[in-house]
Amino acid sequence: MLRIVDWDRNFETYESRKRYKGGMRWVAMPNKMTGSGFRTLTSGPSGMADFGGWCMIVEIASAQAVRGMLPKGSGRNPHDIDGICESLSWITHQEVGAFKPLVHRLLHEIGWLEEVDEHGDPLVTQPPSQQPVTAPLVAAPRPVPVIPTPAASVPRWARDEVFVRFRARYLETGAALIDEDFSEAYEFCWKTLDWEQKAERMKSLETHFEEFRADPRFVPKPVKFIEKEWKRAVKPTSQPKAKAESAVDRLLKEAERVAR
Repeated sequence: MLRIVDWDRNFETYESRKRYKGGMRWVAMPNKMTGSGFRTLTSGPSGMADFGGWCMIVEIASAQAVRGMLPKGSGRNPHDIDGICESLSWITHQEVGAFKPLVHRLLHEIGWLEEVDEHGDPLVTQPPSQQPVTAPLVAAPRPVPVIPTPAASVPRWARDEVFVRFRARYLETGAALIDEDFSEAYEFCWKTLDWEQKAERMKSLETHFEEFRADPRFVPKPVKFIEKEWKRAVKPTSQPKAKAESAVDRLLKEAERVAR
């Protein structure tokens, strides 16, 4: 199976994340054109066509049941790359020969696609052994028993997808934070919020992200941010309303004007 690398980070927005599952009727694409991947993709005589094919692949992946995944093919090997290219050709009404070299470039040269198993875990290709055939046989070491990790050692926030993204974005600022800071924030502030409140915190963090990353020394603790700091972006301070002029005030002003 093929999947677009870092789909959630590059192609999901605040609005699209409201839908955890299911395809979308639109997709947000980055407009950065200075990276090495874009330059590699668009180099050569077929660069514009390859970029157009990549845009088609992104749009198709956004409409899948699991966003970011490429559609499987038909036949005996539905997850074969050739079968996937045939599906892309059938959906877009383009020649399959235009997708095969493009998919191979995106997978092996540029790195914008990755192979995953049925659980969504990336497939890691092990390099072939360099041991010569004539090398003496060595007894295999005894397997080390695997001690299962108790469930209590897994933090509770790890089961909250939104908080996991919140923690990842927080750490990208470079602030000196430890796991206890996030565990405290989750236990005392985060877990009682509803979905809309969590989304508002994420939106506020994105608003202040560049400011925090510019100087990580002044990044507020997660507890303070969740409780209070986020309100600066969500609820801007309003100017005090002017006091309505009463009838008595108008009479006093008129008497003062006549006296002058």
